Amino acid sequence: MPSPAESSALRDSSNVDNGKPNSTLPIFSFLIAVFLTLMSIKFQHVTNESPFQTHTVIMLMFVFTILVYSISLCTSYIPQIISHVSLLSGSLSPILLALILCPNVGRLVLVVWVIYFVKLAYDAYLKLYQLHKTSFSVSEFFNKLLDPHCRHEVTIRDTSSASTARTQRHANLRFLIAVLLALLLVEFQSKKPFETHSTIISTFVMAALVYGLADWVMEAKFQIGNNSYHQIILSKISLLSASLATVLLVLVLVPALGWFTLLVWTLFLFKQIYDAWQKFCQLYQAISFAIDVFNQVLGRVAHQNEQRVSLPF
Repeated sequence: MPSPAESSALRDSSNVDNGKPNSTLPIFSFLIAVFLTLMSIKFQHVTNESPFQTHTVIMLMFVFTILVYSISLCTSYIPQIISHVSLLSGSLSPILLALILCPNVGRLVLVVWVIYFVKLAYDAYLKLYQLHKTSFSVSEFFNKLLDPHCRHEVTIRDTSSASTARTQRHANLRFLIAVLLALLLVEFQSKKPFETHSTIISTFVMAALVYGLADWVMEAKFQIGNNSYHQIILSKISLLSASLATVLLVLVLVPALGWFTLLVWTLFLFKQIYDAWQKFCQLYQAISFAIDVFNQVLGRVAHQNEQRVSLPF
């Protein structure tokens, strides 16, 4: 009979195999937090240089992999591929930091990561090839590939619920914001971001306040069903404000990547506004239809009453 520690390890490994990459978040977040603290210590007495200047390519790759890792944790589509993308991007992030802290150790671990990447890429190719062979058409192939309910063998009940998915999504966003704030401390050792990026930082503070307020109201005041309008509106507000806060931090650290993510965020905002407008139009049409039916029924009743009054006794 396995020990509790072995049982926990088995559960974690089964979560990864079943397409649940969130089990990797604690270990990767721990490693990233430790390495970012060490980087802050390493560059605390360096006044004219930062890792974004001395190791520009590595830091750009680190920010990009962190974004990919967080997005993959929030994605339920293509689980056969997304689980591997999450594992690869999450493991590459601390390796990139190790390349700055201890280059020799970082290169050694990077070689192991590349070998593992080749193995996962080959396994993914075999799975896609098998999926293509079992599909009768291209449309059927993409339908199977994009099916969010297509898990490996086990149906994950926890992630199927909306509340659990929402909790995981916000945990990923908070993790990403914490990592980017730690990078901000490393980058601005001798500079003040409130002076060099005053507008962006002020907008970030506002977005963080809106996110915190919306999340608090949703948790504390509206303990009601997930399908209520209050719950849906507050969930959209918190998601948009948290993602905007993330984009603003990326805009300070890596302006080129930040502008691209801001464009993606703007398109996502327009999509949410369009979806909300569609729902509002449907609600307006339903209300108008109900009013018309009510007026017709009321008119028929009034007409019948007039006929009864006009009849002779």
